[in-house]
Amino acid sequence: MTSDVGHLYVDIDGPNKGKNQFGTDLFYFRIVDNTVVPRRQSNMTMYLYSYNIGDTLSGWIIDYDNMDYLKLKDKKCPNGTTPTDENPRCK
Repeated sequence: MTSDVGHLYVDIDGPNKGKNQFGTDLFYFRIVDNTVVPRRQSNMTMYLYSYNIGDTLSGWIIDYDNMDYLKLKDKKCPNGTTPTDENPRCK
């Protein structure tokens, strides 16, 4: 049985710099069974649905090794493609 015992918020550039916005410079983790776990969605569709909220984007960075969600507009990359589980990058 797992249980959340705490939450951890990490501001990568400090409280007085940047936007202080989830997914940009503020990231959310849970502490579960003495392990730090990034907050994440279960698949790309869920990420695309909720990326404006931002609190699950610490999982995106770890799962997909990029911050391409910052490039998304209307759930599309600048080149017109949509990220998928098979290709989560805008490249």
